[in-house]
Amino acid sequence: MDTNCFKYVTAIMLFLSACATPHGSPGQGGDSGLAEQFLDVSLGREGTSVDGKLIRWCGPIGYRVSGFLTAVKSASLENEFSKISDLSGVAVSQSDPANFFVHVPTDRREGDLIIENLPYLSRLNRPLRLRLGRARCFFVLEVDAASCIKRADVVLPRQLNAGEFQHCAAEELSQAMGLPNDAARDPQSLFNEESEGLFRTETDDLFLRTLYHPDLEPGMNRDQLRERLPAILKARQADG
Repeated sequence: MDTNCFKYVTAIMLFLSACATPHGSPGQGGDSGLAEQFLDVSLGREGTSVDGKLIRWCGPIGYRVSGFLTAVKSASLENEFSKISDLSGVAVSQSDPANFFVHVPTDRREGDLIIENLPYLSRLNRPLRLRLGRARCFFVLEVDAASCIKRADVVLPRQLNAGEFQHCAAEELSQAMGLPNDAARDPQSLFNEESEGLFRTETDDLFLRTLYHPDLEPGMNRDQLRERLPAILKARQADG
């Protein structure tokens, strides 16, 4: 993604994640390796050469689905939201008005139109919006000045088969909670672009639980996080 586009957007963060089509074990490298892996996933910013700040939801999530889902896919989506709520401690419910939107376009052209019509992306140039919309699955986050996520838009096209939908839903919803970067340290992690797993690994779940630990705060940078992460990761692993 062209990094020049980011200078036109102040309170918006853009993330693009394309999905591939088994459950793994915690990442390698001990406590320090886990900490660095968490930093990569939470602070790295796709399309830029610098770290961002820690971001996360600072209040309840109300989600709405736009488009048709089969009963199987609907149940899969509801299950993912339930798991994410349990892991993060953030209240999640289906509601209108909503701040978390799941779009289910019938084809990629409709995905393009979704991006075209997202009001908070209107300042971005059209080629960039089209590039985003043509990814198979993706998410876009709006983040305020306090590093709190205000809105998420996740696109899960209808033509995905059940396995692809499960993978994409687990990945995109997890990343839209505030772990937006793809990272390559753990080959089985859903945050690894090469992963074909259908579910979050134990490490992925650990990272979601860590992200919402009360001793971490939105807006923290890499150095601030490094001071607190070892103790927090150890505590999270101990409490299961």
